[in-house]
Amino acid sequence: MSSPRLDIDTIDTLPFNASEWINAGHKYSDFQTNIEVLSERIRILRILEDYAKLLPLTSMSVNSLLVYKLPKLDKEELIGRDVTGFFTQDPSVETLPWLLSRTVPSLKFLKALENAIGQAWFDGAKSFIDGQFQLETRTTSLLFWVISWWHEVHTLYEVRKRWQNTVAWLKEKAALKGPSHKETQDNMKAILESFSWLEWNGTMQLSATISEIARLPSQEWVNDGIINMIIRSIQEDLSKNSALKNYQVVGVAFQYKLSQAAKCKASERSVTFQDFVLCQVEEKYIQEGCNILLFPIHVSNNHWMSCRVDLQTGTVSYGDSLSLYHPREVFGALNLWYKARFAHNCEMKGNILPCGKQVDSYSCGIGRQILALKREGNNVFPIVQATATTAHLMSFSAILSKPSKLLIQSCGKLSKSDSNLDSLMEEIEDSCPVTPEPVTEQTSTKVSKQTSLLSFFAPSSSKKQSHPKPTPPPSPQKKKAKVTAICMNSEDSKHIAGLSGISRSSVKARELNQKDQLRSLEIDPLKWKRFQVKILEVDPHAEFHPTARRQVQCSGCGEWTMGQTVYSAVRFLKHVKENCKHHGKAADKSLPEIQNPRVELPCPGLTAEVHTQIKTYLERSGAKGGGASSLKALSASLFSATWDSLNKLQRKSVETAYMHGLTWLNDHEAKCVYARDCKKIIKIVEGTPLQPCEQCTGLLENIIYNNKKYQNNELLNLSLEFKGLQVLLDYKDRHNLPLPLRFAKLAATGTFDDKEPFIGLLHAMTLTAEHAAKGISLQNMKYHPAFDDFCSVLALQSPAEYQIFRAQLGGRTQRSQHAKAALEPRFPIGITESTFDRALDYIQKVRYDGPLALSCDDTKLLPAYHMYYCKKKEKRFLLGTVGEPLAVADPDELQKFLENSAPQKATKLRLWCLQIPMLGIAPLILAAKTIPNDLDATDLLEYTWKILQGCWKLNLYIISYSCDGTEVERLVQRKIGEKADYTKHYTINHLGLGYDEITVNIYMFQGCPLTIIQDSNHCTQTFRNNLFMGAWLLTLDSYTASYDTIRRAAFMDGNPLYIQDV
Repeated sequence: MSSPRLDIDTIDTLPFNASEWINAGHKYSDFQTNIEVLSERIRILRILEDYAKLLPLTSMSVNSLLVYKLPKLDKEELIGRDVTGFFTQDPSVETLPWLLSRTVPSLKFLKALENAIGQAWFDGAKSFIDGQFQLETRTTSLLFWVISWWHEVHTLYEVRKRWQNTVAWLKEKAALKGPSHKETQDNMKAILESFSWLEWNGTMQLSATISEIARLPSQEWVNDGIINMIIRSIQEDLSKNSALKNYQVVGVAFQYKLSQAAKCKASERSVTFQDFVLCQVEEKYIQEGCNILLFPIHVSNNHWMSCRVDLQTGTVSYGDSLSLYHPREVFGALNLWYKARFAHNCEMKGNILPCGKQVDSYSCGIGRQILALKREGNNVFPIVQATATTAHLMSFSAILSKPSKLLIQSCGKLSKSDSNLDSLMEEIEDSCPVTPEPVTEQTSTKVSKQTSLLSFFAPSSSKKQSHPKPTPPPSPQKKKAKVTAICMNSEDSKHIAGLSGISRSSVKARELNQKDQLRSLEIDPLKWKRFQVKILEVDPHAEFHPTARRQVQCSGCGEWTMGQTVYSAVRFLKHVKENCKHHGKAADKSLPEIQNPRVELPCPGLTAEVHTQIKTYLERSGAKGGGASSLKALSASLFSATWDSLNKLQRKSVETAYMHGLTWLNDHEAKCVYARDCKKIIKIVEGTPLQPCEQCTGLLENIIYNNKKYQNNELLNLSLEFKGLQVLLDYKDRHNLPLPLRFAKLAATGTFDDKEPFIGLLHAMTLTAEHAAKGISLQNMKYHPAFDDFCSVLALQSPAEYQIFRAQLGGRTQRSQHAKAALEPRFPIGITESTFDRALDYIQKVRYDGPLALSCDDTKLLPAYHMYYCKKKEKRFLLGTVGEPLAVADPDELQKFLENSAPQKATKLRLWCLQIPMLGIAPLILAAKTIPNDLDATDLLEYTWKILQGCWKLNLYIISYSCDGTEVERLVQRKIGEKADYTKHYTINHLGLGYDEITVNIYMFQGCPLTIIQDSNHCTQTFRNNLFMGAWLLTLDSYTASYDTIRRAAFMDGNPLYIQDV
């Protein structure tokens, strides 16, 4: 029997006979492409709807994504058992809070589960065991869809990290000081503000998403999709500038088609050169006179350049921001195409196309600087002289400043010009249905509102430039015909509308209006967006009523208009068109003149002027706000228990949830109340009384409050803390105050605030005296942290002296200090994020922000295994192996695992030290790595390069890297030099005649210099070893050195040696 036809939209709804496949002895690999099996696999791996809601929506803003709380990742890899042993036939009984409380396994572990889930499913497995916590007494089993949920969490972490890097880069540039950076600061701040409404992963044209354009305002390399989107923006600008009508710009597909055609045989090139992308360039030149061709070039798989071709004269030039590359292959393919189509060779002009100078390793592909050039002394693209930072911003804003181009255009077919543009991009397949619904559903109203926010990024146009008038919109008749055609094809056209008042639309409208009056209407986000878009298109400053959804206020005349139904904008549109004197027929058609200008002022909130009971409410209630669910309801919801039965930690969680749920906030000093979602800024007609916003106005209700719960304990404690201090300040004989009063007066003025160990000593003496008076021991007594640290240092330097000190002034016992030291965090294993956090903490403690030195060396290690339990991660690890430590899932089976496939034991320990080049500052052991004896320079380079990148990312300026003089270590240093963005060479002339010059190489990484040197201590050790190996004579090149030689040099005039040293 033939398999049913595969339909991707309904594949997960196909019937599945479990008795035929499950526990039937089948091998999954033989049936994994079967449609029934594939359908059921998709179904069991699909995330449940309730759990999918826990993940951020694609419509969420960037700022919301950055603060969204995701489950923690567990990057450790489990060993000790085969992954097939994690599957079980027991059904899962876990609930949603449990899943959120556990860490997400590594991608490698999830991949192993995915590979084994098919056969386990055929063998009857219904769930799998969470191997991370298998050491617990209770076994935890989960359904198969949890694997897909965990995969989504990993993907969200990757996207959020990209946005975090983007925000960090923007904030770094926004912090630049000086008048020359004023414009950059404003641009950065505006982009950061746009992240409050910009969707983090919205769909864009050319098969891209908004998360991909986060590469632009950061240090990431851009991909082909980003380059094509930037070029699309340039193409749109060119089409609006009649002065540049002879220019045409194409995307990355042009270079690809040229190279592809050049690789063909000579007899086949005439056919390959007729490719649609290449023919489009010829057609625009022949029919429209576009003789200047601009396109990007990608060379060496890591660098972007711009190319300019004059199709009329055959001259070719390019612009390289690094001036290092010569794209011979691209020019060869270009010449073959030009000769075949235009009958003569090209003339290569070289690297003469103006472009910005690149000083880093990531700015070559930014913005319109790719295709920047000059034409007759005027910039074709105004950012030709822009800096790298400005070009990044221009590119980022050029894409986002056109809201109509943000989302995929799915309303109507593409025009001929649009189709040509997309074909040159070679990335978009416009097969969306011809229906206007997706546009209104996906278009964010905030995007249209924020158009002015990004408009200042666009280059200012000259007054002399002439721009063609925009194409008028299609006539209403055409629109109506189009919509009618769509409706006739829809399902609704199959039904005949009922009589007026009893049709489905009339009944639905009455239901919506009734719910709106009762304030019980649940707003449909998509329909509400469409409604707002219609209103804001004719009146961008219109106001929507916060509760009465049918009412909209006109910004011109201030009149409120009631819609016929919810989501209906007909009456408001009619009011603006016919009745409003500022927008309608009476208004000026060019620019409406507002007789009563509107001003923006902060919302005053609810005060006694608005309602007399506000003052009484604030005087009687000490609450910080209100409107949240009661503590009783929150206790039942979060812990399924009463408030009285909760412990201290649970009550703290309930109180935190209560604070998050507050609907309004009380300001007792200003005597006003604000809504939690207050608009902050309101627009009113100048001269009219200032009133609160709609959100604040909607708070006026009478609710009973209990003051006892919300009394301000902090103010009460502050008052009690200084109770009686006035007596000390008013002492009569101020010149002969007793010592306790003199000390109290100085302490009250803050004289001893910087003497924390002394304050801690007084604290310890006071507690000791109080315990002695009460007859209790000093067990579990808490000491001041500064005094505790002072005692620890004293005990380490001299235990005997510390015993004397402790007998007189108090402090911990040495046993207690040892127990406290055992609780301190261990040295981080491997090279992780905590490694660089320690380095940053190291330099911050000494308040140092200068250059740093990095050194590396190996030491012998006794090969052995060691079990280590990490209390923080609640896991056991196997140390002593090569590479990262291995997490042990089952210690009982560890011995069996070591006997079967024991990992390689490490024979060396590689250490990296970070040094502040100043006297008296101890170095920091930055990282340690176990390695074998047979690692080559490539493997060692990976570790050192990871450390250098991590330090540079945190602005730790490492300017030197030193190691011993072995051949492997020197090869690692040379490989580091090869990764440099560019190299600066400095030459020092030798003072003597006939001697070679000394050349010093300085490698530049992200604008930071790095020198490669040999450790001076290793050099001294080498000389010392040579002396004790039986050497009789010290040689320096072709000369010998003896005591007499050094003595004569010491007594010469102008020598650098001290006689006493000799």
